[in-house]
Amino acid sequence: MPMPKYLYHATPRLNAESIARNGLEPRSVGGESAAYLCMSGKESGAVTLKNQASDILFRVDSANLNAEAWSERGAGKSEWRSTDGIPPVHLEYRRNLGTASQKTWRKASAYPLGV
Repeated sequence: MPMPKYLYHATPRLNAESIARNGLEPRSVGGESAAYLCMSGKESGAVTLKNQASDILFRVDSANLNAEAWSERGAGKSEWRSTDGIPPVHLEYRRNLGTASQKTWRKASAYPLGV
């Protein structure tokens, strides 16, 4: 299956500044030894464990990624994984919930404008 136009990643607001400054990096998750970056191919699929209104969504245009380094996982969940990181220059962000202004996509370099 081809990659969707955008891949999404949700994070609690307290992590957003670091991501906006440093980008997204692969991490070991759930006791797995291999580090990977997990993104959703659907905006609605990008959620945090506690799913707060103040959560920040990041997205990347998949045209900026090496498609060969990404693979889809999960049955119908549209989960995409890679061992590649994503530099902040390719990221946009917005609030999960909020006013129209807070839900407008902005370049990561503008964080925390509109949060």
